[in-house]
Amino acid sequence: MKSERLERYLRVLKLSRKPGREEFFLTLRICLLGMFAVGLFGFIIQLIASALTPLR
Repeated sequence: MKSERLERYLRVLKLSRKPGREEFFLTLRICLLGMFAVGLFGFIIQLIASALTPLR
């Protein structure tokens, strides 16, 4: 059972490759854009919540 799992891991490692410069920066840009979008969404929710809190 352990050897089967190890063989699968080794097969994946053999197929993997180091990304090129262009692919790396594209992935980096997409990740940063996603983090920015999530942060902006959280900030907007916080802003709305703080604006509604004094009304209570």
